[in-house]
Amino acid sequence: IEDWIHAGLPEATVDQFDSPDSTLQALNARRVDAYQADQSAIRWLMQTTPGRYLDLGRGWMPNSYASAVRQGDTIWLNWVNTVYREAMLGVDFDIMKASYKKWFGIDLETPRVGFPQEFS
Repeated sequence: IEDWIHAGLPEATVDQFDSPDSTLQALNARRVDAYQADQSAIRWLMQTTPGRYLDLGRGWMPNSYASAVRQGDTIWLNWVNTVYREAMLGVDFDIMKASYKKWFGIDLETPRVGFPQEFS
């Protein structure tokens, strides 16, 4: 994690904690000056506790989220993939868009109809 922090903040002194909760508690107790987390965690904190935290507006080291299913369970894998695709691009997009607004304070743009998202 230290390399990840220094990729975006080369001069930072890095303290590591046993959990994200412990890290946030250290920030709240002013034992550390900043807290590094993924964008969804930061957005959720900002949305649920307005005025308490400040987002530096910088991001680096993008990565993907994933779900795991039992190896060989193609029925479950296909169902999970369909749920994600429909939420991100299909008939359930409005539900996902409303959730992003509620929990992260982000207004998502509606995907373009007729053009595969992976090519946009």
